[in-house]
Amino acid sequence: MKNNRCYRYRTWQEMYSWKLWRSLDVFSVEGGETILWTDLVDSHNVDYHLWPRAAAVAERLWSDIVANGSVTGDVYMRLDSHRWRMLIRGYNVQPIWPVWCSFNPSTCVHNIRY
Repeated sequence: MKNNRCYRYRTWQEMYSWKLWRSLDVFSVEGGETILWTDLVDSHNVDYHLWPRAAAVAERLWSDIVANGSVTGDVYMRLDSHRWRMLIRGYNVQPIWPVWCSFNPSTCVHNIRY
């Protein structure tokens, strides 16, 4: 809430493209944290909202030099694979693209605007 106005969630793509840590020495970063600050999330839907964003931030912290903040088709495919692993383990995780794309990724990757 800012100036009595609610703001929408940042998408995982916005989290992935965030570049505030550019001024840091990447070899001095030992860890990171993702925060979900909202009144709309409770214990029943926290995984659904948190994990696509946390996974995007984790990948950026792990491979920032290589990734360079670009959300490419490869990023969609990696995060989608991670999402399916979490679903298999019983977590309710928000999709990063339509389920059809999970089974037809090459078609969807060509339609993503970078």
